[in-house]
Amino acid sequence: MSQNLPQHPTVHPFEFHGKSGEFFKIWIVNICLTILTLGIYSAWAKVRTHQYFYGNTTLAGSSFEYTAKPITILKGRLLAVFVIIIYSVSTTFFPLITPVFIIAFLIILPWLICRSLKFRAVNTRYRNLSFNFHGTYGQAFCNYLLFPLLSAFTLYLVYPLIMAIQNRWYIDNSSYGKTRFKSNLSAKPIYFACFIGAVVIIAALAGFLGYIFNSGVINNIENDPIAPFIGMALLPVYYAVYVYVHSRVINATMNSTKLDEHSFESSLKARKLLWLLLTNTLAIMISLGLLIPWTHIRMARYKAECTQFIATGDLEEFTRGASDKQNALGEELGDVMDLEFGI
Repeated sequence: MSQNLPQHPTVHPFEFHGKSGEFFKIWIVNICLTILTLGIYSAWAKVRTHQYFYGNTTLAGSSFEYTAKPITILKGRLLAVFVIIIYSVSTTFFPLITPVFIIAFLIILPWLICRSLKFRAVNTRYRNLSFNFHGTYGQAFCNYLLFPLLSAFTLYLVYPLIMAIQNRWYIDNSSYGKTRFKSNLSAKPIYFACFIGAVVIIAALAGFLGYIFNSGVINNIENDPIAPFIGMALLPVYYAVYVYVHSRVINATMNSTKLDEHSFESSLKARKLLWLLLTNTLAIMISLGLLIPWTHIRMARYKAECTQFIATGDLEEFTRGASDKQNALGEELGDVMDLEFGI
């Protein structure tokens, strides 16, 4: 496939063209109709929202498409509601049955993960060619249940390695048309990010405890009405560390991903991402929620600005030999319980 590719790569930045005013109209209509229909319209609202964001995200002049059917999503949500009702009623009258539900959920969780990832992939199209996901139940069981469980015996010291395994599994089992993605992600950058995050948390915790003991707050903690909330002072630190690790993991994963001879580049900045998240939260609080569409638009625009596709050949190469059979597959799959998995 790559024999006639040019030697010099071409950088194609992802671009997002959505506007706050346009999305606000979609968002407010979705909210009103969802309330009026007691939640039933939420499936159509999700499709309209995804179609707007996918349709306004372009790469090399072509936009993405979201092709899921609202009725399919609605069936998944109704199934989820039915299961929750059965669980609530059963555990109310027969509390001892709770472990049975937990075990049953853990057994089907790998299947749910695979179905969710496949549903999202086959309903995403670019230049009339769909993505796909090929992961299996056994692989998902090991990556999301067995390995995390075993990591407890190492005091979770191997968890960054498990994160790398999960992301590699997701990338290696994804495809665009018939072309598989390939990841050479190592655990090293994830370990480094987690190490920095752990150092920051330990330093903040040490400083916090030092202040508590040296200021005498600990001596009057039983009579201090704000004592139960003192620990919340560390929440901004935890949140900042989460954003830092999250951005590093995304960058490492994207920068180690290839599609045939083509590659990706992600340059998310933790400080910029944290600033957007904090100001978005503040804007939503001040506007009583009316600025939610604006926050979604600016976040989507920033993520697109930080992502590039490095092509070493003609993008039309991937559209050749497209399979109509694959395109029909998405219509047969349900968005099982509306779960979201992925990087």
